[in-house]
Amino acid sequence: MTLIEKRAWFVFAVCLAAAATVILLYWFTRNARGSMAGCGLLGLSGAEPLIGLGRQRRGEVIMDERDNAISLYGAKVAFGTFWVALVAAVMGAFWIKGERATVTLDTLAMALMFAFLLIQTVRSSTILCLYRWQRGR
Repeated sequence: MTLIEKRAWFVFAVCLAAAATVILLYWFTRNARGSMAGCGLLGLSGAEPLIGLGRQRRGEVIMDERDNAISLYGAKVAFGTFWVALVAAVMGAFWIKGERATVTLDTLAMALMFAFLLIQTVRSSTILCLYRWQRGR
């Protein structure tokens, strides 16, 4: 397993844990605003660069051109997915609520957390799928 794959598994696990925490908190409290505290687990994804830091400090090569290409492609897919979801959400809200609708700060904060969750999940799952696909060839 490559270093990029290990990092992708870590981020994917953090995203699943955060989503499960939000769902469980909402199930217990029936409060959408309070359940967003589960998104605090997404801060653990900031520890992703620490995976493989020892190998990097020893001077080992941790990424090659293929790893860079897969990582870049995963970021492109995640960014594209985010924009499609953003346009769908805005146009859907416009269609449902009309042109005079307002967005509360709570809704905006929740949307940003879910957008970050979407981007990280899609990026890591794309990286994992590309590695699995290349091994199968």
